[in-house]
Amino acid sequence: MEFRADDINTVLPLETSAPPYVWPVPGTGTQISPAIGQMDTLQWTNDSYFEGLEAQIEKRMSHGFEVQGSYTWSRAIDGGDGAIASDSFLNSIPGLLYFLPRYRRAAADFNVAQNLTINYLWNIPAPNSFRGAAAWLANGWQLGGILEIKSGMPFTPLIGGDPLG
Repeated sequence: MEFRADDINTVLPLETSAPPYVWPVPGTGTQISPAIGQMDTLQWTNDSYFEGLEAQIEKRMSHGFEVQGSYTWSRAIDGGDGAIASDSFLNSIPGLLYFLPRYRRAAADFNVAQNLTINYLWNIPAPNSFRGAAAWLANGWQLGGILEIKSGMPFTPLIGGDPLG
């Protein structure tokens, strides 16, 4: 899958024995190419995984009443989606570490882990005493509703700016 990053012309960390990566003191690092401004990237190095379980129950009762419920548990994991832009969702991190794909793997921006939906439908019976136009108007009415409860999408609090200069 695609991985996009809006600007990879950044200060890269130094690889050391422990901890594995250390960024230079703010203001002392050099960008990959100081003579160039923003550099975008499109790489075909991304993976996306989805696992899910769905259960559904339906019950037809007397007097034209029906109830249906479904529950979905799922997990979507990827390394930073970005088919159109690097931050295609409002909860996306705009500057993922393009050089460390294993540290980008997490819950996808579009992951909704749990979803419960309950709906009902009641076919309202028309009185048998109605005839003609009144029977035509009163026949075939339904009353229904849907309740949907779902967990929220993942988010990451961010601090703006460029601390490395």
